[in-house]
Amino acid sequence: TRVGGFGGSDAALFLRIAKKGGVEGLSNTDLYRIAVAMGIKPYVPVPVTEAMQNGHRFEDSYERYLIDSGNTFEREVKLVAECQPTNFRIFAHADFVIDNCVEECKFIADESKTAEDVAETYKAQLQWYYMLGVEYVNLIRGYSEPEYPIFQDLAIDKDDEIIDQLKLGIRLLDEAIEHGWVPEIEEE
Repeated sequence: TRVGGFGGSDAALFLRIAKKGGVEGLSNTDLYRIAVAMGIKPYVPVPVTEAMQNGHRFEDSYERYLIDSGNTFEREVKLVAECQPTNFRIFAHADFVIDNCVEECKFIADESKTAEDVAETYKAQLQWYYMLGVEYVNLIRGYSEPEYPIFQDLAIDKDDEIIDQLKLGIRLLDEAIEHGWVPEIEEE
């Protein structure tokens, strides 16, 4: 969650809005994300967990792999949609970009999970990149040890139905804000 906009990690929120047909009935967590993006609530950084640290170590390992393989890439690339909603911004931070292909890294310690399982879990985020205009998306799934991982590479097909749902969710939230809707968050 970032002040002023929504990134790829927020994509599932927009699928929920589209499926609900609007902003009613969203969870307190969803409402808080929206309030932060609207500048109503302050952004509070999430404490770094062991899983997050493993993810960062995995990304560093993948970067070393790309360098050793002679690939030309950019890391942590901010992608911004040309067409923006009126009341907030949409963007994504791609882990790696190689020739207009996003390489999205996910370290999942559970070795029983396949790359396809991981892709299903992150399908909204992976389609978000296509919505922002990239040509290709690859999921780079890692497991075992983050510093010396086992890689699985999975090409993600573009799914126009999910992209349409993401766009609908964005439009519904933008219209709700335009008409004066404000998230009502239950204080804990």
